[in-house]
Amino acid sequence: MVDFKNLVVKDRSYRRFYENEKIGKREMLKLIDCARLTASGQNHQGMRYRLVCSEKECEKLFATLAWAALYKEWEGPKKGQRPAAYILCVRDKSVNKNLTFDDGIVASTITLAAAANGIGSCILQNCQYQKAFEILGIDPERYAFSCVIALGHPSEKVVLEEMKDDQTNYWKTSDDVHHVPKRKLEDILL
Repeated sequence: MVDFKNLVVKDRSYRRFYENEKIGKREMLKLIDCARLTASGQNHQGMRYRLVCSEKECEKLFATLAWAALYKEWEGPKKGQRPAAYILCVRDKSVNKNLTFDDGIVASTITLAAAANGIGSCILQNCQYQKAFEILGIDPERYAFSCVIALGHPSEKVVLEEMKDDQTNYWKTSDDVHHVPKRKLEDILL
């Protein structure tokens, strides 16, 4: 259990990466392979994935994303700090038209598998997905947007903090360390 908890702690939302440290298609396929083995509502297995690792596609997809809602002035990572790759997660409407919990299961599985392999990630839902679908050749009639998972080797430090005064907002210190408050275990039990 200790090893798994350490992995969960390591699995943070990183927003700045070493962009020049590439993530290969083979590494990304290993992450997707983990996701495909997870539980699925009624075992429909309706999630589909579009791998984005070419520099050209990464740049185009980056332009459709919004980063860190609480940092109003920040437009996202600068060139050189952007993700090295992305996984666009969608639901195949021809397999299952209903929303299920599969989106969260696969996103979490992918980010945990990434963390286990020394890769940082960030799950993004604030995406101009119609534009992203067009850029990546995805049929919006057949597929519904779920999320984009940014991948790369983190160039920032993320620290978990004990929540105080019921404040959930994350923040950055002057040394660019990203702090994330978490509720105590006893505070979430009914």
